[in-house]
Amino acid sequence: MINSMLSLCVVAFFLFAYLNIIVTQDYFIAALDLFTGLLSLFTLGLLRRDKNIQQAAFLSTIVLMTFMIVFITRNENSHFGIIWSIFIPYFAIMFNGKKLGLYISIFFYTIMFALAYKGLGIWSDGEWASIDLVRFTIASSLLTFIIYMTESAHEQADKELSLVRASEQKILQELTHLAITDELTGSYNRRHFNKTLPQFLDNAKNNNESVSFFILDIDYFKEYNDTYGHYAGDIVLKKVAQKLASLVENKGKLIFRIGGEEFAGVISMKDDTQAIINSINEQILELNIEHSSSKLPCKKLTVSVGVCTHCPSDEKQLEYFYKQADSALYKAKNSGRNTIATVE
Repeated sequence: MINSMLSLCVVAFFLFAYLNIIVTQDYFIAALDLFTGLLSLFTLGLLRRDKNIQQAAFLSTIVLMTFMIVFITRNENSHFGIIWSIFIPYFAIMFNGKKLGLYISIFFYTIMFALAYKGLGIWSDGEWASIDLVRFTIASSLLTFIIYMTESAHEQADKELSLVRASEQKILQELTHLAITDELTGSYNRRHFNKTLPQFLDNAKNNNESVSFFILDIDYFKEYNDTYGHYAGDIVLKKVAQKLASLVENKGKLIFRIGGEEFAGVISMKDDTQAIINSINEQILELNIEHSSSKLPCKKLTVSVGVCTHCPSDEKQLEYFYKQADSALYKAKNSGRNTIATVE
């Protein structure tokens, strides 16, 4: 807006300079118009060079205010020239904000009212009388107040709109989080799995990197629920999810809950992938969760893991990795559980 208004001022002042030379032949006012037009052009150049809106707003307001004071002093309200002063509070408040703009407007009209008072009985062959000064003072003050209140309303509306947008953004983030997160465990859900894994594999393919995709299943989880109850089973799911997340923390990897007691994860081979995966069984066992219904001698909660490690290609995408890891998981279960089986 400031850029547009400054451009308009440049054109207007150059036009007025031309008209005052050709039509009124008032060369002093013409020179004043030309000088103000050049100052406006200079301010416009500063704005486009420095992108400093506040500086340009303040300078343009001071230029216009100074022009108006000099113009009225010279014009002496000829052809009711004082009417042009009504634009100053608009520029001052709109360009500089309601607070600074109000101070500038008060300063400007203090000078203008003094000039108008001094001109009583003198301006325009005595046509400028006390009633004209009163009308000018009331109208100017009222107009300034209206502009100030309008700008205050705009600022309040902008503030409230910003709060609404921030609230909407927060709600959107929460909804997005809920849409991709498993409510119980906090891991990513199956929907996010289906959306994210193809992108992860495509990035690895483009970078010619191998990845390890694994599927994890809690051993004898049905028996655990039957023995300890589903509430205890939910607690176990949370603990397993937290442990998996801690194993890949700060490594930019992804952990998903893809079924009741099934989790999946993907890890880039540029990290110490094998060590991370090999530690899963040990880390889960160290949770020291009693599982008296387990058919394993340790009678602790354990997991079985199936792993597929490959460099993604057009033929080796999500379906391929999933089938291979799922096949490896069954191999791990058939091998006695609490173990890891790998397909490479």
